[in-house]
Amino acid sequence: KLETLLHQLFPKARVLRADSDTLDRPEKMRELLRTMEERRADILVGTQTVALGLDLPQVTLAGVLVADVGLSLPHFRASERVFQLLTQLAGRSGRRKPGEVLIQTFRPASPEIVAAAEHRTKDYMEAELAMRATLGYPPATDMIRFIIRCASPNIRAKKLHQDLQMLIDAKKIIASVMSAPTLFGLGKIWHVLLRGTRIRELLPKLDVSDTVIDVDPVDCI
Repeated sequence: KLETLLHQLFPKARVLRADSDTLDRPEKMRELLRTMEERRADILVGTQTVALGLDLPQVTLAGVLVADVGLSLPHFRASERVFQLLTQLAGRSGRRKPGEVLIQTFRPASPEIVAAAEHRTKDYMEAELAMRATLGYPPATDMIRFIIRCASPNIRAKKLHQDLQMLIDAKKIIASVMSAPTLFGLGKIWHVLLRGTRIRELLPKLDVSDTVIDVDPVDCI
């Protein structure tokens, strides 16, 4: 939709698109970079791929649409990821000459948006770490994700959850069980999340021979 609108608003502009459809092979990325470096394109529109590490010295304007969409994800790292993405996008503009960054958002007062827009990385990190410590999330605590794929993953996950409840001090360690959303629908994979201190000591006491153990998981949904 955005690509169509850009063609309508700037009919003479040469528009490139960068996403999983157009960059399906490594050489496509190299070709895109050459096209931008040789100034054979005027506008580059794409997904998060655009923000991650591209060195485009001629770019002086960068924009992000619906910057706050990631804040709606039920993940304790949602705020961190939005801040990181916006900060990376800001780095694409003005690398060799003065540049601007435009951020479209429905939550202009959210700490992540404000800190990224004002380049206040230290302030954001201190506030986020303090919140994680208060709520008991990494890096203030450890986390282990047990990924269960079997004939009856719901039954196995609930059994593992019960085993954990018998082992842990509920005041210091939290265990939760959930069905994980997948491309094949709910119910195919189940997760059990364990959060607290010294939780690795529990692993030898558990029957996890049929379970994938993800220590310090980057994702937990």
